[in-house]
Amino acid sequence: MSNSEWREFLGNGEPTADKINYEEFATFVVNISRGLWTHGILSVNKKNIHADVIDIVYEGIHDENLNAGDFLDIPEALVKARIELESSYLSPNDIRRSVGTKIVGEFLRPNLIYNNTKTEKEQANKSAVVAQVDGTVYKNERIVDANTRITPESLQKIKSYIRAWLEQNEKATFLDILSVWIARFLLVGIVLSFFFTFLRTYRQALFEDNKMILLFSTMYLMMVAVGWTFAVWLGLSEYAIPITVAAMVFTVLLDARIAVMATVTLAIILAFMVGNKLDFVIVSLFSSVAAVYAVRQLRARIQIFYAILYILVCGSLAIISIGLLKESHLNSILNNLLYLSVGAVLAPFITYGLSALFEIVFGITSDLTLLEMTDFNHPLLKRLSQEANGTFNHSVVVGNLAESCANAVGANPLLCRVGAY
Repeated sequence: MSNSEWREFLGNGEPTADKINYEEFATFVVNISRGLWTHGILSVNKKNIHADVIDIVYEGIHDENLNAGDFLDIPEALVKARIELESSYLSPNDIRRSVGTKIVGEFLRPNLIYNNTKTEKEQANKSAVVAQVDGTVYKNERIVDANTRITPESLQKIKSYIRAWLEQNEKATFLDILSVWIARFLLVGIVLSFFFTFLRTYRQALFEDNKMILLFSTMYLMMVAVGWTFAVWLGLSEYAIPITVAAMVFTVLLDARIAVMATVTLAIILAFMVGNKLDFVIVSLFSSVAAVYAVRQLRARIQIFYAILYILVCGSLAIISIGLLKESHLNSILNNLLYLSVGAVLAPFITYGLSALFEIVFGITSDLTLLEMTDFNHPLLKRLSQEANGTFNHSVVVGNLAESCANAVGANPLLCRVGAY
């Protein structure tokens, strides 16, 4: 205790010193100390005791199976002494509070010796008679099914499974990890082979064009990265993944058949990533095919934004149907619908931007560009109508005729119209 505290406590002859009854104060401090010793003060800090039931030695006598919470350690005893002093001396500036606490702390000593060796032996003996397992899970046993109530027993089995799975992953060797990744690459390769086999068979020119292969690879990698970010990293609903963007971009830049085939393989790959969910595949394919249908024959840029309605209606119908079939909670259905709606609204805007970017980067002439060329306000057509009106009218008639012929044989009518101009 500092000299300043002693001087303040003794008063230095000041009138305030007459207010302190030193005998009464000394008796009170002694009573506090005796009360703490009566309660029992352990020789070690409780933080170092890793057992609820302990063995102690008091005045040479061993006591077994005592509750550690019934006794105090030195820090707890000092806190209790401080509380008693503050309850008796109510003024926060009363010097007897700090002086009394320091006096108790100076003379307080443990009176209970913690027997660590015997405590650990008792723990080992009690652990030996406790069963190491509670219940049994057999091979291929179904612990709990979808949309069923989870009982305490099934919850315990699930937690045990998670713990065992984590322990197994911690013990996995490099060969085990490598084999898992090889299996994943093989599985993805099998799925991608469907799409590239389709290209090799029905679109050989695209299959042999390195720029087109790079375009497909870029879109696939982009969708997988976005899907992992939304569904795995951020933990959002899998319906937040904008797979309809890929479907519409492929439709605008190439054609509907390629878009549908690419979307099928992409939906399967993303389903692997989000937990092998068949629900996601069904909803993604239904909404993506609707988006492809909306933009399959572009005659105006606004058609891209009609896709919002198609995606919302078809995707919502699929989610609600699956939710009712699985008896999902209403909140879960509404949550999925919310993410689908956000994706449906943003998809056309993203498609518009990506289509323009890919046209420039990969040198593709899409229907959007052809639409711009058919605009009579195009500088070349406008000049033709002004300087050679007869030729302009003839070109328009030939364009209409070419478009009709293209529709009859299943060719690209917009390309034929632009070519006729």
